[in-house]
Amino acid sequence: MTDHNLTAEKEAVDAAVSISRFVNRMGFDADMFIRSMSREHRTLQQSFTRICLAWLWHLSQLEDGYYDLRNEASVKTAKELMKGKDKYVACLPSI
Repeated sequence: MTDHNLTAEKEAVDAAVSISRFVNRMGFDADMFIRSMSREHRTLQQSFTRICLAWLWHLSQLEDGYYDLRNEASVKTAKELMKGKDKYVACLPSI
């Protein structure tokens, strides 16, 4: 693996951990996050939406037995939102 790939992988892990810590707080403030994200550059907002859609696509592809009651509502919601869409339709362009 190249240094660039190792750096990108570490950044991805760090971002996932940071988001996990944020949502793991009792009563995390989603509106505060939304206000903060809405002040980011428009291209970054599009990139964030792209990763959210990619996550929903991933969840929508999970089969029974690969999720449980803790994330069942997320999986079912993702399946409904992504119904009839292929992976590339769910993605947004990088501009």
